[in-house]
Amino acid sequence: MVETAKNTTAARGPWPRRQDESVYEFTRERQLLRQYCEMYQRECRIVDDPDFLAAEEDYNRDAHILIARIGSECIGGGRLSIRSTEQTKPLPIEIADFRLENCFPGLKRPGMRYGEVSRLVLRPEFRDGRASLEMWKQFGQKIIDLDLAVTYAAAPLINLRAYRKHCRSLGAEVKIHMDVELPPYPGFEQVTDYLLSCVVPEAAAARQPNGAHAGVAD
Repeated sequence: MVETAKNTTAARGPWPRRQDESVYEFTRERQLLRQYCEMYQRECRIVDDPDFLAAEEDYNRDAHILIARIGSECIGGGRLSIRSTEQTKPLPIEIADFRLENCFPGLKRPGMRYGEVSRLVLRPEFRDGRASLEMWKQFGQKIIDLDLAVTYAAAPLINLRAYRKHCRSLGAEVKIHMDVELPPYPGFEQVTDYLLSCVVPEAAAARQPNGAHAGVAD
């Protein structure tokens, strides 16, 4: 299944390629997924570890993959992974003994559904903020469609501040949790990641008592 949205952002200066032809879609099209995975490994200098790559393929297989493209050429992408009482597989961020529900007990409520946005990447020439905003718009709509109570992301602080800006511009409630210590991700031990939580009101209103949000707190 493919869900497609064309870029409708007003031009604010030239892009390196045809901005009005950029498309953002959740897809399982094999060639686009291959381009996305190769781009992420190249741009983020992923170590060529068979066990690590096999785990990533497993996460990708279960996730909703967003592709940004021009024609048949992938210019970026990201993935949205889901956890619920029916889908109990840990999220990509939940490695070793780390579990989000231990930090946010509200996630243990019956029927709770939450997710993680990860593996965001864009080609360098598209990193002026406009393509990433369009990607977050698509993630926001998918969060609504999937009725997720809260969605998380882990990244260096400079990245999270950009994510926060995008999410707030879309009307979401966002918090960076400086007090949550994340385990180092395999192959990225030298990088310090922090945790962001994002609540999209249209998806989460029915689950948030009194509108409470602290990642989800009780």
